[in-house]
Amino acid sequence: MNPADEVTPPGSPRSRAAIDLWSVAAMICSLGMCPPTTLIGPVLGAWSLRRQARMPELRGRRVAIGAIVIGMTFTMLWVTGLTWWQASVRGPVKDGPVAALQAASNDDAQAFLAQFETGRGDEEQARAFTRQLSERFGRFKSMSIDESRQGTVAPDGQSAIETPYLAKFERGEVPLRASFALFAPSSFWPDPILLWRSIIVEDAERGNLSYPAAP
Repeated sequence: MNPADEVTPPGSPRSRAAIDLWSVAAMICSLGMCPPTTLIGPVLGAWSLRRQARMPELRGRRVAIGAIVIGMTFTMLWVTGLTWWQASVRGPVKDGPVAALQAASNDDAQAFLAQFETGRGDEEQARAFTRQLSERFGRFKSMSIDESRQGTVAPDGQSAIETPYLAKFERGEVPLRASFALFAPSSFWPDPILLWRSIIVEDAERGNLSYPAAP
C-alpha cells in the first residue's frame, strides 16, 4: 500500500492541526493587563485570524477571538481609569488648592470649607485662617508645585498625598504644603474622598499658618 494512501485514525497526532502561535501570543499580550500589551494583543489576534483564513490547517480561532475581546476590554478599562485619575487626582494635585486660597482671599469661609475633607476643621477655624492669611500676605494670585522640594505619600500608601507648592500673594511668594485626601479605608472597598485634607503655609518669621489648626 502506498504510504500516501494510508488513512490516519481520528485523534492521532498526524490528524490534529497545529495551533497558530500568533493566537497564543495574542492571548498572552491581552492578559498582560497594561496598556502597551493590551493594545498589541487584539492586533496579534486579528493577524492570527487572517492567517487561519488563509491556512485552514491552522487552529486557534477561539483563542484569537478571545484575545481580541480581552485586550479591548482591558484597554477600555485602563483608558477609563487613567482619565478618572487625571481629572480627579493628578489634575487637582498639580494645580494645588487654588480654589481654597481664592475663597480665603475673598473671605468666603463656606467656599473655603467646601474644598476640604468633611470633619477637618470648622467655620471658626476657617475664618481665622483666611483672616490671618490675608493680613500677612494680601490677596492670593497663583501657585505652582515647588520642584525643589519632595512630596510625600501617607504611610498606608492610599489615604493622602502631601505636595509642596509656591504660592504667589500680593506681598510676595510663600512656600506651603497641602495634603490631598484620596481614599477613606473601609472594610470592603476604599471610599474616594478627593478633597484637601490640610494646608500649612510656612512662615519662618511669624510662625506657620495651618488649616485645620494644629492641636
